[in-house]
Amino acid sequence: QVYWPDGVERAGTDFSCCGFEFAAKPAPSLVLFDDHQNKVHRLQQAIQKGFQHIIFDDNLPGEATHLTFFHYLRDPDIRIWLDSVIETYEIFPPLWDTPAGRRNETYVPGLNIDRSPALEVLDTTHQPRSGYTWLTYVKVKDSAMRRRA
Repeated sequence: QVYWPDGVERAGTDFSCCGFEFAAKPAPSLVLFDDHQNKVHRLQQAIQKGFQHIIFDDNLPGEATHLTFFHYLRDPDIRIWLDSVIETYEIFPPLWDTPAGRRNETYVPGLNIDRSPALEVLDTTHQPRSGYTWLTYVKVKDSAMRRRA
Protein backbone atom coordinates (compact mmCIF):
# COMPACT_ATOMS: atom_id res chain seq x y z
CA GLN A 1 0.00 0.00 0.00
CA VAL A 2 1.30 3.44 -0.95
CA TYR A 3 0.59 6.57 1.07
CA TRP A 4 -0.19 9.60 -1.05
CA PRO A 5 -1.35 12.76 0.78
CA ASP A 6 -4.38 14.71 -0.38
CA GLY A 7 -3.56 17.77 -2.45
CA VAL A 8 -0.23 16.43 -3.74
CA GLU A 9 -0.05 16.13 -7.51
CA ARG A 10 1.89 13.65 -9.61
CA ALA A 11 2.82 14.65 -13.13
CA GLY A 12 2.04 12.11 -15.84
CA THR A 13 4.60 13.59 -18.21
CA ASP A 14 8.24 14.61 -18.06
CA PHE A 15 8.85 17.67 -15.90
CA SER A 16 10.53 19.51 -18.78
CA CYS A 17 7.24 19.33 -20.73
CA CYS A 18 5.00 20.58 -17.90
CA GLY A 19 3.63 24.10 -18.09
CA PHE A 20 4.18 25.17 -14.49
CA GLU A 21 5.35 28.59 -15.63
CA PHE A 22 1.79 29.30 -16.79
CA ALA A 23 -0.05 27.75 -13.85
CA ALA A 24 -0.65 29.23 -10.44
CA LYS A 25 1.08 27.30 -7.69
CA PRO A 26 1.06 28.02 -3.99
CA ALA A 27 4.19 29.51 -2.49
CA PRO A 28 6.31 27.93 -1.36
CA SER A 29 6.03 24.85 -3.55
CA LEU A 30 8.45 21.93 -3.64
CA VAL A 31 9.33 19.59 -6.49
CA LEU A 32 10.85 16.13 -5.93
CA PHE A 33 12.89 14.48 -8.66
CA ASP A 34 13.28 10.69 -8.55
CA ASP A 35 13.91 10.17 -12.22
CA HIS A 36 17.61 9.38 -12.84
CA GLN A 37 18.10 12.49 -14.97
CA ASN A 38 21.13 14.77 -14.88
CA LYS A 39 20.80 16.90 -11.75
CA VAL A 40 21.97 20.26 -13.14
CA HIS A 41 19.48 20.04 -16.01
CA ARG A 42 16.66 19.37 -13.55
CA LEU A 43 17.85 22.23 -11.34
CA GLN A 44 17.80 24.61 -14.32
CA GLN A 45 14.31 23.46 -15.31
CA ALA A 46 13.01 23.84 -11.75
CA ILE A 47 14.38 27.39 -11.52
CA GLN A 48 12.86 28.29 -14.90
CA LYS A 49 9.49 27.00 -13.70
CA GLY A 50 9.67 28.97 -10.46
CA PHE A 51 10.50 26.23 -7.94
CA GLN A 52 12.81 27.38 -5.17
CA HIS A 53 12.62 24.21 -3.03
CA ILE A 54 13.78 20.99 -4.67
CA ILE A 55 14.49 17.45 -3.49
CA PHE A 56 16.67 15.17 -5.59
CA ASP A 57 16.79 11.42 -5.12
CA ASP A 58 19.68 9.32 -6.43
CA ASN A 59 22.42 11.93 -5.91
CA LEU A 60 25.07 9.19 -5.75
CA PRO A 61 28.77 10.13 -5.44
CA GLY A 62 29.96 7.12 -7.44
CA GLU A 63 28.75 5.28 -10.50
CA ALA A 64 25.25 6.27 -11.59
CA THR A 65 23.05 6.18 -14.67
CA HIS A 66 23.10 9.99 -14.75
CA LEU A 67 25.27 12.92 -13.68
CA THR A 68 24.82 13.88 -10.03
CA PHE A 69 25.84 16.97 -8.07
CA PHE A 70 28.91 15.05 -6.87
CA HIS A 71 30.02 14.71 -10.50
CA TYR A 72 29.20 18.31 -11.43
CA LEU A 73 30.97 19.78 -8.40
CA ARG A 74 34.27 18.43 -9.77
CA ASP A 75 34.00 20.85 -12.71
CA PRO A 76 35.18 24.34 -11.60
CA ASP A 77 32.99 26.21 -14.12
CA ILE A 78 29.83 24.33 -13.18
CA ARG A 79 30.67 24.71 -9.50
CA ILE A 80 30.80 28.51 -9.93
CA TRP A 81 27.31 28.45 -11.44
CA LEU A 82 25.99 26.13 -8.72
CA ASP A 83 27.43 28.41 -6.02
CA SER A 84 25.67 31.36 -7.68
CA VAL A 85 22.21 29.75 -7.60
CA ILE A 86 22.17 27.41 -4.57
CA GLU A 87 21.53 28.82 -1.10
CA THR A 88 21.16 25.49 0.72
CA TYR A 89 22.52 22.08 -0.31
CA GLU A 90 21.82 19.40 2.28
CA ILE A 91 22.20 15.64 1.91
CA PHE A 92 19.99 13.67 4.27
CA PRO A 93 22.07 11.00 6.04
CA PRO A 94 20.90 7.40 6.42
CA LEU A 95 19.36 6.45 9.74
CA TRP A 96 22.00 3.76 10.33
CA ASP A 97 25.47 2.95 8.99
CA THR A 98 24.91 1.29 5.65
CA PRO A 99 26.55 0.11 2.46
CA ALA A 100 25.13 2.02 -0.50
CA GLY A 101 25.57 2.74 -4.18
CA ARG A 102 24.62 0.74 -7.24
CA ARG A 103 26.49 -2.29 -5.90
CA ASN A 104 26.71 -1.39 -2.20
CA GLU A 105 30.27 -0.29 -2.92
CA THR A 106 30.22 2.74 -0.62
CA TYR A 107 30.11 2.76 3.18
CA VAL A 108 27.95 5.61 4.49
CA PRO A 109 27.93 6.52 8.19
CA GLY A 110 24.44 7.01 9.54
CA LEU A 111 22.75 8.81 12.39
CA ASN A 112 22.66 5.48 14.26
CA ILE A 113 19.41 6.13 16.06
CA ASP A 114 18.00 3.39 18.28
CA ARG A 115 16.59 0.50 16.27
CA SER A 116 13.18 0.37 17.87
CA PRO A 117 10.54 -2.07 16.56
CA ALA A 118 8.50 0.90 15.32
CA LEU A 119 11.32 1.78 12.89
CA GLU A 120 12.01 -1.78 11.73
CA VAL A 121 10.26 -1.21 8.39
CA LEU A 122 12.77 1.56 7.61
CA ASP A 123 15.85 -0.62 8.17
CA THR A 124 17.05 -1.72 4.73
CA THR A 125 20.72 -2.08 5.70
CA HIS A 126 20.57 -5.88 5.40
CA GLN A 127 19.19 -5.91 1.84
CA PRO A 128 21.32 -6.48 -1.29
CA ARG A 129 20.89 -2.78 -2.06
CA SER A 130 20.41 -0.78 1.09
CA GLY A 131 18.00 1.71 -0.40
CA TYR A 132 20.04 4.74 0.68
CA THR A 133 20.27 7.13 -2.27
CA TRP A 134 21.74 10.42 -1.01
CA LEU A 135 18.40 12.22 -0.87
CA THR A 136 19.35 15.89 -1.31
CA TYR A 137 17.50 19.12 -0.56
CA VAL A 138 18.34 22.25 -2.56
CA LYS A 139 17.04 25.74 -1.90
CA VAL A 140 17.59 28.18 -4.74
CA LYS A 141 18.81 31.67 -3.88
CA ASP A 142 16.26 34.49 -4.12
CA SER A 143 18.59 36.29 -6.54
CA ALA A 144 18.54 33.30 -8.92
CA MET A 145 14.75 33.22 -8.77
CA ARG A 146 14.59 36.94 -9.66
CA ARG A 147 17.01 36.47 -12.60
CA ARG A 148 14.72 33.91 -14.21
CA ALA A 149 11.92 36.47 -14.60
